[in-house]
Amino acid sequence: MAPSALTLFGSGGILPLTSPATLPLLNGGASANFTWTYTAVGTGTLILSGNASGTDVMTGIAVSSSITASNLVSVQSPANLAFSSFVASPSPLGTGLFGTVVLGVSNTGQTTALNVSITSFGPSLANVVGISSGPLPAIVGSLPSGTVAFLHLHLQRNGPHWQRELHSPGRRRGLL
Repeated sequence: MAPSALTLFGSGGILPLTSPATLPLLNGGASANFTWTYTAVGTGTLILSGNASGTDVMTGIAVSSSITASNLVSVQSPANLAFSSFVASPSPLGTGLFGTVVLGVSNTGQTTALNVSITSFGPSLANVVGISSGPLPAIVGSLPSGTVAFLHLHLQRNGPHWQRELHSPGRRRGLL
């Protein structure tokens, strides 16, 4: 018994990586699963269809299953985190005074980013005493397409120098 090549319907794109092998024998009343592996190459939705065929052992006649279709699959672009705004204020800031830093983070991808946090938000020069609080929120559990602002309060000694790095230690959801 052999599976047919799968037919793709829809606007999503996939590229086959592996195809299942032919089964030499499928006993009466038994069933088997065939597995294909694909990688997503284009966003959109898709449905796959196919069937299986073989030869009846008793008669030698070719037999086929009906063609069946998969569920609807949505292929989405991965989460894409970017800084949407970065504001340090006030400016100028006097020695020993508190300043506020607001960092806006956007997800321009189609899938949700999980556990978005600021992993390194330190001064770029050693002349800043340190972070007195923040970021707030410390972690955003789920960031669908949209923006969130992280807030830091800094105590500064000299000029306003800020360094930023964005990190999402979580996984991406919604991929094929």
